[in-house]
Amino acid sequence: MSDEEIVFRIIDRESNMACGVYSRAYHDEYDFNSADSARNANCHGIHKDKEDYKINKYRLIYELIEEDVDATSEDIEEARALKVKNRKIVEQFYKDNPEWKRRGEV
Repeated sequence: MSDEEIVFRIIDRESNMACGVYSRAYHDEYDFNSADSARNANCHGIHKDKEDYKINKYRLIYELIEEDVDATSEDIEEARALKVKNRKIVEQFYKDNPEWKRRGEV
């Protein structure tokens, strides 16, 4: 199974390296959904300089190599048991505290 995406990246013409743009999510953003959004990503407009920066278009292909790589069957069973235990605790709380209503109850 594979999925693909088209992205645009800012490339420094001198080094031919991708340029990241600092984002509000506290990391550098490299992939943009259009050439225009890449050029305008920096609030100071430094990437609008077409002499120093070019915009390259890439097709990213995501191919599933292996599924569910970090969960063992024991992990899944433990999670199920914890959900059952938590559900019982919640049920007991509402039995012991009838003045409390669940969402959607009147």
